[in-house]
Amino acid sequence: MTINYHNALANIDTHHLSEEAASQVQSYKEFIRPRYQSIKSGELTKEEVARYWIEHSKHYTEGAKKLLENVNDALGISKSYLSQLNTVDKFLNATYLGNDKSGIPAYVLEHPVSVRYYLCKMQHEDLWTKFLTGEHFTKREAQSKVYPGKQLPTPSSEETKTEFQKRQEKCDELIGDETYKYIHNRASADTFLTATTDSALAACMEKVSRLSVCDEKRQKQLRHLIQLCQEGLEKPQHYQSYSLTGGSKPV
Repeated sequence: MTINYHNALANIDTHHLSEEAASQVQSYKEFIRPRYQSIKSGELTKEEVARYWIEHSKHYTEGAKKLLENVNDALGISKSYLSQLNTVDKFLNATYLGNDKSGIPAYVLEHPVSVRYYLCKMQHEDLWTKFLTGEHFTKREAQSKVYPGKQLPTPSSEETKTEFQKRQEKCDELIGDETYKYIHNRASADTFLTATTDSALAACMEKVSRLSVCDEKRQKQLRHLIQLCQEGLEKPQHYQSYSLTGGSKPV
């Protein structure tokens, strides 16, 4: 699928989806349409759409999800953004829900999502001290509290980062993101980022087929892999065009 970054809602082809999936895509488009212009320039509306996605996408078919994730990317609602939103919500619910009278949750939510992410990672004393001043954190200031002593990139150095450096930073984000349960080091993070699902599964099968021994740790990993495979096999199929003659195959 190609996305028009000037109009992300244009030319969305749903002919290869089931009737249910096509209906879900249409509902999501209709929710976005009156908010589209403000999404382009407004953080609040972007967050509103992201929360709608988080709440409703859990009920979408895999076909609808795959198509709409491209729309989200065009709107700047990346998986990283959604992950940060989830991380902050979990932090606020676990730390303050039902027992807060200080106003900290409201204060945190006054910040952009990219800044909130660092607020929930910093020491409570740092957050409390700044809260008492009535001022807000800049992203750079929040980062410095989470990573004290680390040389943060200047705007100019940010622009000159190599692709390798950018990928390493993304790997570190995945390692620190609790929603990626099986990513524990840069090697697994890099594989996840660079490999397609088909190539990653093929590599996994090749690795398993070449095992010569299987210790207790490996046995636990394989049993869990079998469980994940069973769950994967229960996912609904969807069909997409793959030939000039109009044929289709399950994906």
